[in-house]
Amino acid sequence: MEKELLELIDKETDKYHKEEIETLLKLCSIDSGSKDKEGIIKVIDTIASLFKDIPVNIERIETDNGENLIIRFNKGKGHKIILNAHMDTVFKKGDVISYPSYIKDEYLYGLGSSDCKGGIVVSLYSLLIAFRNNLLKDREYTLIYGCDEEIGSPTSRPVYVKEAADADYALVYEPSRGNNGIITSRRSCANAIIEVYGKAAHSSEYTKGANAVIGLSNIIQKLNKTHDPERNIYINIGEIQNSGPINQVSDYARMEISCRVETALQAEEFFKKMEECIDPEAEGLTSKISFFDLHKPMERNEKNIALYEKVKEAGKLMNLELEEIAAFGSGDASIFSECDIPVIDALGSYTLGMHTKDEHTLISSLKSRTMLSLILLQLL
Repeated sequence: MEKELLELIDKETDKYHKEEIETLLKLCSIDSGSKDKEGIIKVIDTIASLFKDIPVNIERIETDNGENLIIRFNKGKGHKIILNAHMDTVFKKGDVISYPSYIKDEYLYGLGSSDCKGGIVVSLYSLLIAFRNNLLKDREYTLIYGCDEEIGSPTSRPVYVKEAADADYALVYEPSRGNNGIITSRRSCANAIIEVYGKAAHSSEYTKGANAVIGLSNIIQKLNKTHDPERNIYINIGEIQNSGPINQVSDYARMEISCRVETALQAEEFFKKMEECIDPEAEGLTSKISFFDLHKPMERNEKNIALYEKVKEAGKLMNLELEEIAAFGSGDASIFSECDIPVIDALGSYTLGMHTKDEHTLISSLKSRTMLSLILLQLL
């Protein structure tokens, strides 16, 4: 890459750095938890306002969880590159009042500041700066911002799958972390619901009933023996519920469980282990298991590695060493991986305290990640 082009990208990202900070502060002042339709719309309105003087195609896809947003540069031209982030957070309505966004030292504090509103800022300013400096190639660039990633992307998944059908690459702007690594693989969430059915009775006539809670506890003990430390695979017991008050023998109990796995084969192993554990071992009890997959694994493959090498090359032009990493959690990158296109993740701003009320991002990473993204787009 020519020195003059690198200098231009450095200059322009520096020029827009203050605006990036202001935009992120605005986004973090909006409650936009999953299913907060009003909040998601406010986030979209804020984003759309930045494109008033830009000839882009904007699509707002209404769903039960809010709106999914698509912004297209050069619609219909050449092969497509997808830039993806999500607008929803894990926080509830009213939290931004108790935890307003602010700047302290070298950090910007705010709910969703790194996951994933920092990624929104990095991705959209990458294309805004590229457009204003005639750096866009003769191909379509598609920003896709989902409204429900934190709950498994039920409404944004169909949008991703449709858009990936004619895309060359998917660049995902979840936050950078650790040693600024680039994610080339993600574990999946292999999930299940286990239900136990018993017989209700008054607690004073305990033997006339069949306690579903006892049956569920027996299953939990079995599950606790299925961990696989060598492969770092653990089954996590989540929400537990039962049907009755304290003076009633419960006739129903349920729990949700989750297991992070690296491959589809490991997911199959998980399902088999669950089926082997669901006998409640008590007379009068029956059990049922229901499996569901939020995402399949984003497996490390040749396509992702080849794309990572391009990111690595872009980093070297900035004197950065960007290591390849694997993520234990799932994400929207896994959906693009299912679509069999090259995908890499963690291109967003640097995260600290993610998913906590202390969430913050490194301010300087807004510029550095925007510059990295701009250089990468020139190399693709």
